[in-house]
This record gives sequence, structure tokens and C-alpha cells, in this order.
Amino acid sequence: MSGPGLLLVLVLLVVIIMLATGRWRADAFLLLIACAFVFGISAGMGIGETLGAINKGFGGTLGGVGLVIIFGAVIGAFLERTGASGSIASAMLRLVGKKRTPLAMSLTGFVVSIPVFCDSGFIVLVPLVKALARKAAAGRLTLAVALATGLYAAHCLVPPTPGPIAAAVTVGADIGRVIVLGLPIALVLAIVGNLWAGRFSGELLPDEQLDQAQPQEMEPAKMPGIGRSVMPIAVPLMLITLGSLFGQGESAAAALIKGIGHPVFALGAGLTLAFALPGGQGERGSWIAAGIKSCAIVLAVTAAGGAFGNVIRLSSLGGYIQEVLGGWQQAGVLVPFVLSAALKSAQGSSTVAMITSAAIVAPLLDTLGLGAGEWGPALAVVAIGCGSMTVSHANDSYFWVVSQMAGIPVPTAYRTYTTATGLMGFTGAVLTLLVSLVLL
Repeated sequence: MSGPGLLLVLVLLVVIIMLATGRWRADAFLLLIACAFVFGISAGMGIGETLGAINKGFGGTLGGVGLVIIFGAVIGAFLERTGASGSIASAMLRLVGKKRTPLAMSLTGFVVSIPVFCDSGFIVLVPLVKALARKAAAGRLTLAVALATGLYAAHCLVPPTPGPIAAAVTVGADIGRVIVLGLPIALVLAIVGNLWAGRFSGELLPDEQLDQAQPQEMEPAKMPGIGRSVMPIAVPLMLITLGSLFGQGESAAAALIKGIGHPVFALGAGLTLAFALPGGQGERGSWIAAGIKSCAIVLAVTAAGGAFGNVIRLSSLGGYIQEVLGGWQQAGVLVPFVLSAALKSAQGSSTVAMITSAAIVAPLLDTLGLGAGEWGPALAVVAIGCGSMTVSHANDSYFWVVSQMAGIPVPTAYRTYTTATGLMGFTGAVLTLLVSLVLL
């Protein structure tokens, strides 16, 4: 099938996913696998090649985030059952106030995601979303979207996350200049995501209505102290940050730091600290089982989303998009943005979109007017980063981490989180264009 036909098939499949999971309550896992198979056959990959791509994408995604999700879910179960999440929520509310809780979550996500992958950060912090939703004026939907978009903004624009670094190296941009440009723009985009999330502050998710009918709050006197409560979250984030910042190089020390900063090791350390929380003697086995059970569907759906994205990546759709946009050589920073946004929307991975776009844009920098001077390549990287967040939907594993871990129905996730990523991306493109008019 030709490029335009494949693009039409992808659009139709995305619409089917939205309708089937929303209106007809279809199972997202089986639907994603079926859509991946249909797209692969439509792309002329053949049954065997399509199934191989599905298996590789499924296994690769599960291998990448499986243990992280399980450890994070079990930590969340311990924080909830011991009252630690309530203790942290109470401390945060005392610090920022109920009305500013969504902004606090957004800024927390922004800071955390500078060194930490957004999916790992969301998994670690989502217990706070659930605890704060019971206490703050905003519901879980608003807090989850605020956190997710704050994490996403820094993930796509601010080194040392792999995508921006790889893009900077590929186009020959100075990483320091990428940070100088990307950091303030990412902060503005995090605020944009927070403002959008605030539109849904009065909207309760179905299970929240049940929680309100049957509230279960632990007495403050029985909650662990804030220091012990925060350790299972703070230590993994600190270890991952250390690994990202100081785990480079060939020395033994760098290898050790990189090892302890691996998300699996870091979350394992957090889980060990969760075991040290007081209470629950004789019940911890059931807590572990509850945590694993709570994330089983998340694992399956996230891996299925990875399978769908991998089939799209191995098809000819990416080449068609590159060919179409190759003629837009006089539009400056808009070309890197549009190219990255098209690749992101088509195949799901922000990192892949950034790396691929950078490889295409690098030889075109002079033609685009971005090759001269010290800021041109850095502006190209920021434009690519803004495009790589436009938009996050069914073929993005992070979409499923956010929707499933926070308990957001798929149609609601499209209406809130996916729309937010689009607003953030286009706002970022406008800001990058305005900055380019000053610097170039």
C-alpha cells in the first residue's frame, strides 16, 4: 500500500481505538494487538513479518518497563496501606495549599523528569496523585494530567534525557545552548499543561465517586513520619538522577554509578525502603500481591501499545512522511517541528521521533537557515523536541502508562492528556519560532 493509503489506515485505526474503548468498552489490549496486525498486513509486511514485529515490540516494551512498573506498583501499595502516601499528601498540602496542588504536581514532574524518564517518574509519583486527590480541591484527573504533562515537557526538551542529547549530537548543536533554550520553553509548556489540566478540576473519575461514598482515611497519629514516608520515592529518583548525570564514561566508578542508577535497581531500592515502613506485619504478602495484580493490565496494555508502535516503525510510513516534508526547506524551525510531530504521531515514540528527525534535518540546516551562527542548531533541536510531544496517543507506551496507572478511561485520556500534549507542542513551536526571530 502507498504512503497516503497507509496514513489513512493509521488514522482509521486510531479512530477505531477511540470509539471501541470508549463507546463499546472494548478491551484495549486485544484491540491494540489486532490494530497492529491489520496495519502490518496493510503495509505489505506479510503475516510472519508482522507477527515478528508485534512480538519484538511487545517483548521490548515489556522488558524495558515491566519490572519498573511492578516495583512501582508494589511501592504504591505499601505507601497506601501504611499511610505513608497520606502523610506525604498532608505535608504537601500544608506547604502549597489545596488550590495550588495541581501546579505543585506539574512542577514536581518537571523537575523530576529532567534526569528521569517520564514513564519512570510517573510510576513513582502516581501514588501521590491518588493520595492528594482525596485531600485536595482538585480531582485525580486534574492532578494526573498536571503531573504527566510536567514530566513530558522536560523529557522532550531538556537534556540529559536521551532524545534531546541524541538530537543535539546528530545536528551538531551545543548541549549547553540546548539547555539554555529548552529549559525555559519546557517550563512554559509545563504550565500550559497545568492550565489545561485545571479545566477538569471538578470532574471525578468513576472510581473516585465510589471512594467519596466510602471514604477510608487513616488517622494522622497512625501515619509514619514524613521522612520515612518519602524515602521510597526520593531514593529511587535520586539514584536515577545520579546515574544519568554521573554514569557516563569508562571508569569503574562511572559503571557503578550507572548500575545503581538503573531504574530497576533504583526502584528495587525504593521497594526495600517501603518494607521498612511501620505496620502491616503479616499482611505484606497480600500487599505485594495486590500491587502486582493492580499493574497486570497496565503491563499488558503498555506492551501492546509498544507492539503497535513497532509495527508502524518498521513500515514504510516514516519514509513517506520524510519524503513529503523534504520539500519544505524554506520554513526554518517549522520544518524540524512538523517532521518530528508527524513521526511522533505516526509511530508513538518521542525518542525515535527526535533521533529520526535530527538525522533528516542535519544536512538541511544551511538550507533552512539554521546552520549559521551558534544558536541555529540548538533551535533546530528544540523545535524537534516540541514536535516530539505532538501528540501522545494510542501508539505511545507513555499514554498507556498515564491512563492505566492513574485509572483514566481511554476516551477521557484522549480528551485531557492527548489534547494537552498537542497544545504544548504547538505552543512550543510558536515560542521557538519567536526566539529564532531574535537569535537568527
